[in-house]
Amino acid sequence: SHSLRYFVIAYNPGYRKLRFTVVGYVDNTQILSFDSDEQSPRVKPRVSFMAQDPEHLEELTRFGRRVLLVGRVELWTVFSSHRQRENGSHTIQWLCGCDIGPDHRLLRGYKQMAYEGQDYIALTEDLRSWIAADNEEAQNTRRKWEASGCARSWKSFLEGTCVAWLLKYLDKGK
Repeated sequence: SHSLRYFVIAYNPGYRKLRFTVVGYVDNTQILSFDSDEQSPRVKPRVSFMAQDPEHLEELTRFGRRVLLVGRVELWTVFSSHRQRENGSHTIQWLCGCDIGPDHRLLRGYKQMAYEGQDYIALTEDLRSWIAADNEEAQNTRRKWEASGCARSWKSFLEGTCVAWLLKYLDKGK
């Protein structure tokens, strides 16, 4: 089996400022990074086959910028649930990705979030809804996300785009 995983750290180092860093891995090999704090945030290739596909890097950069916008909304939702929008520095970590089997079919997709290093909310195994930590803030976030229907978007990404990208990277990285 093989996996494509994205690790995202988002934090607010100052008043109304957010910073996102992303690293992407195929199996145990880092393939890309992204830092929102750069002058013009772009995906940086970490393996040669990624550098040889500028069109895909541009696609990933556009995707990264969209994730940044969505991530800001997710982050502010969590911070406002904790009434910490403007007080101090706070951290959210995401893990999202997909695993495929030898037949190249999806074995598992996942999107998980931690707040201040503690499990917070995750997409269920069937990719249709959310399971949240047993606290009021995480449950409030779950209710908002359930109402928004965003699990459908994640399910589509994990079953489609994530698997397609993983297969592409496995082919290019041979």
